[in-house]
Amino acid sequence: MLLALAETGPKPSISYEELRTGLNALLTEMMPQKHEITSALKHLANIAMKSGSEAAIDWDDDKREVNLSDPYLQFYLRWQVRSRRKREIPLLSPGPKH
Repeated sequence: MLLALAETGPKPSISYEELRTGLNALLTEMMPQKHEITSALKHLANIAMKSGSEAAIDWDDDKREVNLSDPYLQFYLRWQVRSRRKREIPLLSPGPKH
């Protein structure tokens, strides 16, 4: 999820469709279902809220968008996560099938 957010730039506000497009570009197969994506976003937002400070990641279910309000997180996603991914060749793929 964080890689897909990083792929958007990352922008301060990312629509669900932009995020889904980012996930589609990252995953070679087994795209998560819509409810799985929104559930993961809700959990990320919940974890951010529990940290005690202003939420760095917030999922707005009504607008169907992710808000990255922490500029340090945006910087990290852009220059650490996204830059690292560009240096690595393999794409994400699911684990072994059971």
